[in-house]
Amino acid sequence: MSETLDASENQSTQKTGNVYVLQSGSVNLFKIGRTTGSVEKRIKQLNTGNPHPLVMFDVIETKEASSCETYLHKRLRTTQHFGSGGTEFFAIEPDDLMAVLKDARSFLSEYISAKKAAEEYKAMPSEDRVIEPTEELQDDYRRLLEIREQQDMLKFERELIECRIKSALGTASEIRSIATWKTSLVTRFDQDLFSEENVELYSQYLKQTAQRNFRLVEK
Repeated sequence: MSETLDASENQSTQKTGNVYVLQSGSVNLFKIGRTTGSVEKRIKQLNTGNPHPLVMFDVIETKEASSCETYLHKRLRTTQHFGSGGTEFFAIEPDDLMAVLKDARSFLSEYISAKKAAEEYKAMPSEDRVIEPTEELQDDYRRLLEIREQQDMLKFERELIECRIKSALGTASEIRSIATWKTSLVTRFDQDLFSEENVELYSQYLKQTAQRNFRLVEK
């Protein structure tokens, strides 16, 4: 099954991609990835030396292939199957996957359109005027407050669980099949120190740009 998913007809300059869903043999294991080329050609590449041939299950054609793939990967995070040798495999019943793909098409169609419109207005300077909220905007406002509250609570819960796992790790680098916590060296540019010791040079590279900052009014 194939379906094109686009925000508008004005995106002719953006290349259409394919988000493919492939089934591994006859088991309920599926690979979800994306390509800007032929899906059939991609399947042949993936099947080279693969003991379990991948066959087409579904494909979504869209100019927002990256967003579509990311949405599906995050939506199916708990079904991710690492034993298959990659991070793009998911163990899920076909009917359940079909339902997820149906929801993805519906949600992403609206999401892509809204995102494109917001990006266009983001680049425009704001005007000194105030508009009155519609009932629909009031509903969106209340829902957004609810979502932010849920995100805040989930953030605390996530940090709690991560801290428990880190405490279990102690100085070990890995809990098999659970998590890793390895020391690595990271090199970063010290902007504060550079600006203090090279004031004139630093100021030459400062660039002023206009931006619009979105802030939710919390009553």
